[in-house]
Amino acid sequence: MSKFDLILPRGKEQVLKAEDKDYDRGLLVELLSDGGYEVAYWYDKEEPYPIEVLVDGESVKKDAKKVTFKFHPKMEDKRINEVYKDSGLGKWFGKGGKGGTTKGGWDRYNTKGEKIGKCGDAKESEGKPKCLSAEKAAKMTKKEIANAVKRKKRKDPDTDRPGTGNKPINVSNKIKESYHSFGEYLTEKTKNVPTNPELWSRAKSAAKKKFDVYPSAYANAWASKWYKKRGGGWKKKKS
Repeated sequence: MSKFDLILPRGKEQVLKAEDKDYDRGLLVELLSDGGYEVAYWYDKEEPYPIEVLVDGESVKKDAKKVTFKFHPKMEDKRINEVYKDSGLGKWFGKGGKGGTTKGGWDRYNTKGEKIGKCGDAKESEGKPKCLSAEKAAKMTKKEIANAVKRKKRKDPDTDRPGTGNKPINVSNKIKESYHSFGEYLTEKTKNVPTNPELWSRAKSAAKKKFDVYPSAYANAWASKWYKKRGGGWKKKKS
């Protein structure tokens, strides 16, 4: 027997009725495509009915009809990163360079040329992330890194455009190598491609039907997991 009383399907409003002999009332609940929830109270008829809403014990509105619970940003970042690791893209992120090491790992940098964290951990408030391997970053000056970051943000400003399955927008680092947000990797000699193009195409089609916005980081991560679960993989191919 499941420990859950109800499993919410995504994108379909569910009508919940209160255990009440005198009145017909309850809740309308929908799991949104972005991971959040939309909740409304109904009375007599199965449609939103005005009701007072309290948040942490304080009244925020006397006649609210719909309340939306947003998908927690930190949870979304964690889920996206886990999906990328599961799909094989995580190996490109590595653990990031530590203590000046030049072996493995990708880090992201800001417009001052400063290392601000691991590639793939960027927050939405940062804008478009720019990633470099520790080895390549060690060959560049702080000013060169800063300029590379500025070029990336200028030429590829869309934070919702994922790299996997889409042609990367490459920005020169002056060392013949380019990196894309969320670990998409492309050099002048090789690029990463799906081992099963037909299955990857089906994965993208499934994501387009499931999510209101596609492409997006969340939808593309879901597609990668769908693809990986069905036996899909990735391989390097000469450009």
